[in-house]
Amino acid sequence: MRGNYDGTLANGAAVAGGAWSFDGTDDEINISRSTPDAVPLTLCAWLRMDNTSHTGGVVDIGGETDGEVVHSFSIVVVSGDVWAISQNQTNYQAQSGVLSANRFYHVAAVFVSSTERHIYIDGELKDTDTTPSTPDPTYIERMRMGQRANNSNDQNFAGDIDDVLVYDRALAASEIALLARLPRGEWARQRPLWTLQEGPAAAAAGPNMLTLLGVG
Repeated sequence: MRGNYDGTLANGAAVAGGAWSFDGTDDEINISRSTPDAVPLTLCAWLRMDNTSHTGGVVDIGGETDGEVVHSFSIVVVSGDVWAISQNQTNYQAQSGVLSANRFYHVAAVFVSSTERHIYIDGELKDTDTTPSTPDPTYIERMRMGQRANNSNDQNFAGDIDDVLVYDRALAASEIALLARLPRGEWARQRPLWTLQEGPAAAAAGPNMLTLLGVG
């Protein structure tokens, strides 16, 4: 699956220091069309947290039932711990362990099946969760950066996000290690692995890759 998808900045999300900057209050980027809504699925991003005392959505593909029951595939930071969440009313997550503020990490959340999800930090597998969880694609309506996708407006990310990639397959550990080894933004110049459509909110085409949002 390949595609070119733009994002819409809202409430003050802006470029700062070569990445998208979020204030932890209400900044967000919304994706203009549908994204993968079922496993297998991989979410990747570079992130830098302003602090380790907040809970914030980094990348979230999801929605809700009657505004209450959340269905999502997400990368979320929780007090410095990065979670790969599969949610159908209840969170089930693989957890990285607490990271440091004010430095960039490469994060990959791999959703292999309804009973297997992994979290990688800088190319290294940190945790695997095998609790059954099947978000209902009927209620998955949007993709969002900087905030959860269920419109709760209470889990806002504080920090910087860059080079967001979404794959409709489970990346192998070797592929994640390759992404993590390349400096932030550098992968876009590594041809023929990927082809970049230039632009601060543009999408890239690659093997089974759907979306990129990055400053480059």
